[in-house]
Amino acid sequence: MANHTDQILSDVDVVISDCVLRDGLQILKNLVVPLVDKKATLRLLFESGIRNIEISSMVPPKLVPQFADAGDMIRYADELGVLVPTVLSPNLKGVERAIEFGARSVVLPLSVSETHSQKNIRKSRIESLQELARVRELIDKLPQTERPFLAAGISTAFGCSYEGKIDEDQVFWMVDECQKIGVDEIGLADTVGYAVPLQITSAFRRLQSVINPGIKIRAHFHDTFGLGLANAMAALEQNVKYFDASLCGLGGCPFAPNATGNITLEDLVFLMQKNGVKTGIDLDKLLTGQQLLRSILPDQQLHGVINRAGKYPADFSPENIFET
Repeated sequence: MANHTDQILSDVDVVISDCVLRDGLQILKNLVVPLVDKKATLRLLFESGIRNIEISSMVPPKLVPQFADAGDMIRYADELGVLVPTVLSPNLKGVERAIEFGARSVVLPLSVSETHSQKNIRKSRIESLQELARVRELIDKLPQTERPFLAAGISTAFGCSYEGKIDEDQVFWMVDECQKIGVDEIGLADTVGYAVPLQITSAFRRLQSVINPGIKIRAHFHDTFGLGLANAMAALEQNVKYFDASLCGLGGCPFAPNATGNITLEDLVFLMQKNGVKTGIDLDKLLTGQQLLRSILPDQQLHGVINRAGKYPADFSPENIFET
């Protein structure tokens, strides 16, 4: 399955992924977004040129009704032609369900913070790594053509609402363990938005120096203290090629107190394009997502500097992308 991400990167300089349908919707309280609205959002992202989209979470439907339609979203993503539709699966059982639905990419969350790990997935750090190993074993038993892409999403890599400062050596202990188990991708996540560019430079430079050949590196930033885009630039300067963002900045971890949303997708695309980095994304099409989300979530606060400004700088022309 890893060739799908390679195929995307062959057309662009960076792959910007969207996670509004998972990270964004998971923070909504007492509101289940109808499947038709989720499909409309997915279609808009796809038509904007985004080919790696986190579309749902494989959590028990009784516990989180928001993601009870995960199978429908996987099937719809395939109908559209999304190259890398990704689902978050917190455990082996979730991955088994994802495989049954035909998922082609799964990400398992792990936390550097022991406290966050217990609150987020109800497992210790060691237990979460053992679960990752069981998932690897399950995938390896499948025929080569049916094995989903496996990503390890390392949360609280730059700070934790419960434990405060995170030791970089602890991050790389977990990186090392994930590499021993065998993953296709490792992502470092600033789950609570505590990071500053110097931390990002240090961590991703170190990651580039120890990563096993063939493993992709992803950056996932939140914007709690307004440094998300600065951190994205720092990661870009360390040759990171895969970035997460969320339409209109919607998102946040329910188990990370005071953490606000992900970096805004539209602003990240604008930042990259204005710096001459090819994204393959139609920014004008993407900007219509604000109106779509306002119609779906009229009471939810949305974000976006470009949306607020209402126009581009005079010296900027959006990227001309391939036809979808």
